[in-house]
Formats: sequence, C-alpha cells, structure tokens
Amino acid sequence: MRPSHCLTISILFALSLKVELKPLPFCAQERTLFIEKVDLKTHLLEMSSLDDRFAVVSSKKIHLHQATENGWKEIRSGVVPKMGKDPIAPIYFELLENNCVIICYDDGCNIGDFSEALTWKEYTFPPELSPATAVSVLYTKAGVLKVQVISSMNSAILIYGKDGKVIAQISDVDATTDLTTVLAFEDVGYAYFLGSVKRAYLPGIIAGRLPKTAPPKSVTRLTRIGNNDGTAELQLPIDLPLACGENKENLEEYIVLAATYDTRKKHIVAVIEKSDANGISKEYKVCLFQLADLQQDFKITLNVCQSTSRELSSQCKYGGEDIDNELSNLHCLIFTCRSGSRPSYTSCSACNNLPPGSGSLTKSNTTSHQYSRLVQFKPFVGVELVRLPSYGHQKPVSITLDGSSAVFVLYDDGLLFR
Repeated sequence: MRPSHCLTISILFALSLKVELKPLPFCAQERTLFIEKVDLKTHLLEMSSLDDRFAVVSSKKIHLHQATENGWKEIRSGVVPKMGKDPIAPIYFELLENNCVIICYDDGCNIGDFSEALTWKEYTFPPELSPATAVSVLYTKAGVLKVQVISSMNSAILIYGKDGKVIAQISDVDATTDLTTVLAFEDVGYAYFLGSVKRAYLPGIIAGRLPKTAPPKSVTRLTRIGNNDGTAELQLPIDLPLACGENKENLEEYIVLAATYDTRKKHIVAVIEKSDANGISKEYKVCLFQLADLQQDFKITLNVCQSTSRELSSQCKYGGEDIDNELSNLHCLIFTCRSGSRPSYTSCSACNNLPPGSGSLTKSNTTSHQYSRLVQFKPFVGVELVRLPSYGHQKPVSITLDGSSAVFVLYDDGLLFR
C-alpha cells in the first residue's frame, strides 16, 4: 500500500561497499543517499535515539549525545548496570523520555535516570524465562513496563507494576518455534509486538493437503493484543505476517533483525533479512510499514473470521504446494490456533467457539497456559526503502531514526552506519 508520506533514507557504508536503491514512483525525488562517517571513538554494543538525542552503549558506559549545529555532542554518560571481564552486550536498549534509558540483559531489565547521577531500577525475569535470548519492551507513561521475553523453551509477555513486580503474564507460542522479538509499541488501546517465528508456510499443510513433514519457514510477524483499557474491542491476539517490497517471492524466508517505531508519523522502519533454505543470508532490506494500513488489515482479519461459517470454511481449496492467488475467499488464509511447540490450527470460523483464554494483558494472573489466537497467512507488503549489502559475516543488529529523515544502522561488529 502507498504510504501517506515519504521517508528520506540516508545510509552510511564503508567506501568499498555499494548500495542499491530501488526507485519508488511516488516519492523517489525525496530520497537521498549520502556517505558520512560516524565515529564515536568506541566499540558500540547498542544504540537508540529520540528526537534530538542519541544514546549508545559501550562495554562499560552509556553515552547520551545531543544534536548540535556541529554534529553530535556527548552531554552525559553513566556506568552500565552490568560489567564483566568481557563486554556484556544487552539484548535490548531504548532511550526514553525525560533523560531515561532502559537496558535489558538475559536475566532482566533496568531503567536508568540520567537527570543527575545515573541510577537504576531493576525488573527481574521469572526463572522459567531466564536466561532470555530476546526481549522487546514497552514502557508506558503511567510507569507500567510490558516486556515480551523469549528464552530457549518459553515465551511470555510480562506486565510489571511500579514496584518492579510482575502483575500479569500471558504465554506466547513455544520458543522452540524459533520465535524472536525486536520491537514493542502501543497505540490507541493495543499493544504491538514485532518479531519472527517458524511456522507451517502454507495453509495447505494445515488443511492436510501437504505432508506435515514439509519444513516450516521463518516469517516476520506483527502481533496485536488488546490492552483491556476500554478503548480496544478485542483481547484475542492476531498475528499478521509482513513482507517487504514485493509479493512474488517465498515470503516465509524473511526474518526481522531490528526495527523502530516513529510515534509521530506512526510507521515502522525495519531491517529484514532474506535467507535461503539453509539459513544463508541473501540480502538485507530497510522497509517501511504504515500503522494505519496495518490496522486496517487487522480489522479485516477479524471481520472476515466473525462472518465466516463452518460451511464456508469447508469450501476452501488449496492447490498442491501453492495457493490460488486469485482467491477472493480471504477466510481460507486465516486460522485460529492454540499456542505451543506444535500449534493446533482450525478454520477461522471457530474463533468464536474457542475460548480466548487470557487475552487481557492487564488482568491475567495465569502463569502458563495455551490460548487461541488468529493467524493470518496472507502477508502485508510494506515499502522497500533501500537494500543493504552484507559484508563478511556481519549483520545489522539495531536501527534507529535520526530526526525521521535518516536512519542509523548498527552492525554486530560494532560499526555504526548512517
């Protein structure tokens, strides 16, 4: 879908690298590419930006920079909450309002205040979710912390109160599905979590038309969950797959590596990796997804299921290893499933018959259970802004906006590109 505005993308690379820009017919004149070296004189582990401030994590400190006419100037620094003999890389880092930062390691998150001397407040993960392999965090203005935590075997969304204690917990699909998470944000009564997951890559498998031994594929997934605050109609989680730039490739081979959300312009900017069947990376793409368009797809997904009868679902036909792209029957691509390492899928006509379980993020006190969710298999296709070349074995690990007109991309070898 065409976005309501354009984003000027600026990427910095080593001079020996080439960047392929794919022209966009509706705003190509607003897109520029320039080369500029960003050197903060230290090995970087993570980064985040907000308005005119930019924060980075080194092996021992967090450095807060302010944009000036002469470039970025460091205005504050403080010691990270965890230091070891070797640099301990956080698995999540974000610059918040009021000179605060949040940094997460494998056993919990810490919120620090830069207003004076850097002080930390700790939020510990439950034993079944520690050590964590990935987290995404949403910190509300009311001081409530919502964290999607993934460990080697389990995954859950945790809600922490102001006292740092877990007040609610809701389980997700089993982490053995190679679940990852990179971004969490909130908008008008809904919480959104962006990540990747391995699942059956064709509804034909679910419908029994393909062998269950067919290998699952990785798909980029945006999950929406109601916040139960009176503004959301639904507590049932909905999974929407995302693709980038085109809808003619094997869309299940895309993994989101990093993402950021612009709260003012309400769009997601993400780095998505395309890999072959052996997990060998082919290319990286920077993609844009407008929240308004995504919300419309979520609404359509729900409305289709609510108006689908069992008789109508039984008429879905899946041809061999592919689906007829001309099918107007959208309900054939939407399923209800129970979470777990082997999710149990049923037609979306059953969504009103399966109990939604604890879909509420604010009232659930159940520590572990399976619950139903809607799973869409037709991907939402975002706008490809630029393709990033891979070099060696390095991968992008973090992305953040620079005043909404450029992006910073951090690679896993500590190099920062703009």
